[in-house]
This record gives sequence, structure tokens and C-alpha cells, in this order.
Amino acid sequence: MTAFDGPGQDGERRCVVVSIRTDVSEITALVETLDFELLDTIVQKRDRPDPRTYVGRGKVDEVRDLVEELEADLVIVDDELKPSQVHNLQSGTGVDVFDRIRLILEIFTRRARSQEAKLQVELATLKHRVPLVKETMNLLKKGEHPGLLGGGEIGTHQYLREIRQRVARIQRELDDVKRVRSVRRKHRTRHSFITVSVAGYTNAGKTSALNMLTEAGAEVDSRYFSTLSPLSRTVEGVESRVLINDTVGFIEDLPPWLIEAFESTLEEVYSADLIILVIDFSEALEVVERKVMTSLEIIKRRGETPPILFLLNKVDLIFPSELRSKVSSLQDSGMILGPWIPVQLNVTRPKRREAMRTSIFHTILQNLEDVQLVEMELDVDIDLFSLQIKMDEKNRNLLGLIRDRAIYLDLSRREEGSVTFAIDRDYLNKIKNDIVSLKGISLNIIDD
Repeated sequence: MTAFDGPGQDGERRCVVVSIRTDVSEITALVETLDFELLDTIVQKRDRPDPRTYVGRGKVDEVRDLVEELEADLVIVDDELKPSQVHNLQSGTGVDVFDRIRLILEIFTRRARSQEAKLQVELATLKHRVPLVKETMNLLKKGEHPGLLGGGEIGTHQYLREIRQRVARIQRELDDVKRVRSVRRKHRTRHSFITVSVAGYTNAGKTSALNMLTEAGAEVDSRYFSTLSPLSRTVEGVESRVLINDTVGFIEDLPPWLIEAFESTLEEVYSADLIILVIDFSEALEVVERKVMTSLEIIKRRGETPPILFLLNKVDLIFPSELRSKVSSLQDSGMILGPWIPVQLNVTRPKRREAMRTSIFHTILQNLEDVQLVEMELDVDIDLFSLQIKMDEKNRNLLGLIRDRAIYLDLSRREEGSVTFAIDRDYLNKIKNDIVSLKGISLNIIDD
């Protein structure tokens, strides 16, 4: 590895994951994103990490034995490690050790495509290296041989100077990128462009939202951090000039220096006229709360934020009663304070996609007065109908009739029991009698 290389594409590595958290689903997903072979996971329940080795000394021995037995060449720790912990774990296990940040940087290195993204990743990687180099220098002064770098103490000092010089050059280049972005934003403002940034936790469905709203056809990847550079598209079908940006995904427990490395990308979020925050609502409530909190903390780093529209994705995987319960909990905790709309962004049928797309813009029109979008017309083959219904367990028969064909359009009167859907006219005619026959439900066709 040269002085300025990132983590590097290590190929398929055989790894063991170590964590003090019982939920290792996220670190597992990060490992899978890199196509590393995950051999086993070791969890040690403890309130706080061991200051020397993250897990206790006995657990380090257990990890070493497992590494030898499984012939692993890498240990991945589900946390951010201090440089001394990295050194001690490498000495104790006899193999390379990646902490969570190093793993994320490895993904960033592989996913970076644009020159800006590559500069940001290199900057973050070098900032991550500095504490490790300093720890190496401390160990060399004590007469230890950590094996991180060759050349002894003098070579390490030289390497540190080279890192700092390279960091300074990258920051100047990124400042230039930032100034160009600023000029472009002013140009868009002068020409009455409305800018909308799609944000959210990684893998929540941001690129799917961009495709839904703009028909961009951007590649959707279920692995983490598929988007590192902002992707901008204009909106077709509205009279206003609308530019929608897809941005880098958020993830929890990122150190401030790593967020700052991507500051030029996040500018698109901070300066938008509207933020669409995409949330995977099919996950457990505690997971949803954790991810929403992480997203809001990053969005609000600058203080005052643009209006936020909450897009609750994958609601087709949960019952409406669960949807209402989760929304109520998030509202009570102050996480959802703005308008929200439940969506199914993976819809492929053209008529249903158009209805959902219209629904999102309709919600923007209803709730965000500062964002002046011209309302879109529904496809002529789609009707609206209103159901006077309490969304509880007794109405599962009704939900079964419409679940695969209907799309939520308006939940603004949900507390009164009225929910508006869009549905194909032919299918509506087929199930109309079945709906009317259900006790306590009235059907109102909306002609306009």
C-alpha cells in the first residue's frame, strides 16, 4: 500500500466479526456489501468496550483460536476503535483488524466513481490513517515494532508529513468543487429552479424515490452506499422547474471528521428548498427510530433546515394498523414533525407508479406552501375512490381486496376514518360490490 492509497480492494477476504452489540445485522450487511466471506460472529455482552482490546482478554484468545480454526485472514470489529486497540487486537489475533469505520471506507473506495467522490474518500481515508500513524510513532519510541509501516521512526515522520500535505491539497480541490456547486445553485435560483434533495439512511430507497419522481432510470442496488456522488435529474410532467438530487446515504455512529469529508456532497441537502427523507418503514420500530434519529442529526448539523417531507417506504410489507402505530410513536417523540406519505417505491406497473408519483407531488402541494409545484394530472385510466373506514383488524377482508392494486393517495383525514386510494377503473368495477357488501363501509367515487 502506497502512502496515499485508500483501504484498497482486498478481494474476497475471510473474516470473523466481533461485537459487543447483540444486533449485528448492520455490520453483517456491510460485510456482505464487500463480498467478504463471513465465517463466524462473536458477541461479548458488556456495557462498554475494554479500553485496551475492545473485548476482554479471554475473548481475544477465543477470537484468535477461531481465526486459526477457520483460517480467517481478517477480524472486523463492529465499532470505532482507538489506534491502540487496533494494534493490540492485531497482536492478539495475528491477523488484520478492521473497525467499523475502516470497513465503511473500504466500501466507499470501491463505490466512488466521480472524481469528487474519489477525492472525498481519499480525504476520509487519510484522516483515518493519521491517528494510526501517530500510534505507530508512539510504539516505535517505546521500542515496539507494530508492523504498520516500514522505515522506522524517521520514515513514519516523513509519511505523516506526506499525509498532511496531501490532505491540504485535497481540501483545496474540494473547496473548488464547493465553489462551483455554489455558483450552479445561484444560477438555478436565478432561473427559478426548485431544488429537492432525497436523503435518508443507506439502503432506505433513495435512488428508487429519485427514479419514481423523475424516471431517471438510475441503477438501484440493495447493498449499502450505492450512491456516493449527488445524482441530479429534472422532473417531467410539472410546469415548475424542479431539480431533484439523490445524495449519499446516512449511517449511524459516523465520526464528525468523516461527515465533514463529504461536506461538499451534503451541501446539496443543506441548501435544498425541500428535503424528502426516505425511511424504510418495514423494519422494527426501534430500528426505524434509530435510523430516523441518525438522519435528522446529520440533516440538522447546520441548524436551520429546509422543510422535510417524510416518505415512508415499503408500507406494503406491514399492516395499516402497524403503520399508524409507528407514525404515532415517531410523532410523539418529535421525529416526524412534518407531512408524511406512505409509499411503495418498488412498484413496477406504470399506472400505479404514476398514481404514486402524483400522490407525492400532491402532498408537497398540500403541505409545503414555500415550494410551488404545479399539480400533476392523474392518468385517465385511474379513478379515485374514498373509503369511510376504520383501519383496524376487522377490515382485513377489505385490505385483501385492494392491497395489491390500490395506492394510498391522501391520509390527511385518516383520524376521521377516511382514506383516499387510486385504483384501476376495471379492477374497481370488479370489486365494487364486494366493498359495498362489507358492513359499515361506504364507497364514494370521486369524479374530479
